[in-house]
Amino acid sequence: MGGVQAYQQGQLGTWAAGFAVSMALGGFGDFKGLLPMPNISNLGARTAMGAVRGAAIGAVSGGIASVVGGGSFGAGATQGAIGGLAGGGLSAFATSQQVINWKNGNGFVSNANVKM
Repeated sequence: MGGVQAYQQGQLGTWAAGFAVSMALGGFGDFKGLLPMPNISNLGARTAMGAVRGAAIGAVSGGIASVVGGGSFGAGATQGAIGGLAGGGLSAFATSQQVINWKNGNGFVSNANVKM
């Protein structure tokens, strides 16, 4: 394998580490995660907060994964942050009030708008 391919695989690995760790900590679907998000009814604010939080978590996990693999912390942190951004935003969306209410047959609305 050439140097460019090894570098690209390292980037993908640190991206994946950031994505996976942010998903595991944030939760997905019925799994609430190890560090669940606060219950925010505004879907946009919740998703943005999850993305920012995921980027921070991903930067640390990607940096560590890069160092373990023999690379630099900075390069891994960059790719990990990108993966964490995606994972954190997706996790926050998937565990939102709107998605949970939609899944339960109450429509894609926040808890304040659920008709009992």
